Amino acid sequence: MSDSRRPAGEGKRGSPAVSVGPSRILAVCLFATLFSVYLLTFSGVYHSSDEMAMLATTDSLARRGAWDIELLRWMGEQQGSFGPDGHLYSRKGIGTTLAALPVYWLALRTGGLLAVGNVQAAMLTNAILTALTGVLVYGSLRRLAYRDGIALVTALAFGLGTMAWPYARYLFSETLAGLGLMLSFYALLRYRDRNDAFSVLLAGVGLGVALLARLNNAIVVPFFGLL
Repeated sequence: MSDSRRPAGEGKRGSPAVSVGPSRILAVCLFATLFSVYLLTFSGVYHSSDEMAMLATTDSLARRGAWDIELLRWMGEQQGSFGPDGHLYSRKGIGTTLAALPVYWLALRTGGLLAVGNVQAAMLTNAILTALTGVLVYGSLRRLAYRDGIALVTALAFGLGTMAWPYARYLFSETLAGLGLMLSFYALLRYRDRNDAFSVLLAGVGLGVALLARLNNAIVVPFFGLL
């Protein structure tokens, strides 16, 4: 049998499998499928004081360019700490706040994004991020030389068969952290295949996003470095 007839993931005897890049069309379809399903279970309301703290910071940035959470001053130090200026500031990572800022700002300035209020628009953030993470799962498996079918089924299993789906309904920081880690992992696989500086930069961006979301993700840095 000639090598050209071997399916992806099967190299010559004794040789490693050949990596194949992800299909852009399939990646877009996967994102659209996951995001559409998440919309079916979208609630549009916050469920905890953690979400309120990040939304309050997003609101202050969008309206006044400030970082305080004075909207939650009535909660005292439950979700924040008072700074030297007397204002209350969140103790949460700024990653999720910044991720939600574009849609929150747009909804605020347009009086409702597609008939969705600013809070509801912000609550869509993790649905978008989770769908993107599913695309990165698919892309990573293709870089590891798995066939399209296996990569797609695994990505769908991640997006619809794990805690990723429930977390897509909340504005918690774990979703952004997962996206950052998967982006870094995918970029390192891309660097292995292409040996280009952009892949290294992308891997650093992914780790930076994960650290902005949750600082305890620093524990993975040495392991990614070994990879």
